[in-house]
This record gives sequence, structure tokens and C-alpha cells, in this order.
Amino acid sequence: MRNLVLLFVLFTQLVAAQQKQITLEDAIMGAYQGLRPESLNGLDWKNENTFTFLKNDTLWEELADKGVRKPLFTLKDLDTVFENEGVAEFRRFPFFTFLNENEMVLITQGNYYVLDVASKKFKLFIELPEKAEEPVYNDAGRFVSFSMENDLYVAFADGKTVRITRDGGNGIVNGSSVHRNEFGIEGGIFNSPGGNYIAFYRKDESMVHDYPLVDLWPAKRNTPR
Repeated sequence: MRNLVLLFVLFTQLVAAQQKQITLEDAIMGAYQGLRPESLNGLDWKNENTFTFLKNDTLWEELADKGVRKPLFTLKDLDTVFENEGVAEFRRFPFFTFLNENEMVLITQGNYYVLDVASKKFKLFIELPEKAEEPVYNDAGRFVSFSMENDLYVAFADGKTVRITRDGGNGIVNGSSVHRNEFGIEGGIFNSPGGNYIAFYRKDESMVHDYPLVDLWPAKRNTPR
């Protein structure tokens, strides 16, 4: 009988919740308040059984099968490491992803840092030009391939940058997705797992003539009030 009463109470609450009217304010502001689903920030897999996430300026790791978690390092720890590299303090964690159990890549201001998690020291630093686009890091080759002004380049940790293509411009684009990320394609550069080859898209629109875009919007008029 107790179970039936409990079931009836839950059913009554469910019906009441379904009948509640959502206001315009709920629809507009609710996405940033009560209606937003709970999620983990910076979620990434460290290995097959351990994932990492950010909470309160701290990077945590947790065992998926046991739910046991522990902190890896804080934002303050990261600022101390980056201070030695001449990088200003962060307001929040930079984008990161794990390469393996002990190494992770951090990306900030267009530069790539490979960090040893245990020692909290940098093992690799690759600096990219300000105009670099579509960067893709390759761990096996220890390089970052990217496009710049419609040509393909590769930057290495020793500071050397190699230009791969020289025909970019005038309708030819190298290293960018061809058709606005259709078919699930999110980029135009694809490094081989071993770091020996780079595949990339090359779009040729040199046969397409330029044409004017006429702005027919009427000029602003001073209308009497």
C-alpha cells in the first residue's frame, strides 16, 4: 500500500509539471538558467577508463567504472608553468586534449604546448603565425599543419616552417573545407597517423568570374516627425 501511495504522489507531480505553462521569459532566459541541461566542462578521455573535466578552475580526472576522482592541477598551477614561457595569466583554462596517459596539448593564442602532466613541464612548443588558419597538430611528427592566405604550411618545434603549396589565391584555396563543412567535414587538412603524409582539400574556382553585388538598400531619409 505504501508503494502505491508513493507511485500516486510521483504521478501527480509529473502531471502537474507537464501542465505548467512556460513563459516567454522562461524560453529566452531559461536556456541560461534552469532549463539548461547539466554538463561537464572540458570533458575529455585520458585513457579508456579515465576521463577528465573542469570544475571551479581545477582539472579533475575520474575513473569511469568506480567514480573515484582526484584533481590533476589548478588554473594557478597552469599559470605558474606558463609564466616560465613568458605567457600572461589565464582567466580560464585554455583548450586542451590528451595525447596519451601523461601528455596533453594546450592551445592558446594560436600556439601549441605539449605538457607533461606528472612533472607539469613543457616538452614541446610550436608557435604559429598570426594569420594561421585550420591548424591540426600531429603528435607522431611533432608538427602543426595549417593554412595561411590560401596555401598549406607545416610548423615544427624547432621554429622551422615549411611551405607546402604555392598556388593559393586567385580562386585557389588549399587546406580548407570545400563546401561549408557539409557531410560532417570540419576541416580541410588531414595528417596521417604516422606523421609522414598530409592530405588536404584544394578548391579551384579560378574559372569563376567576379561579379558585383549591388546594394539596393535605399539611402537613409530624414523624415519629419
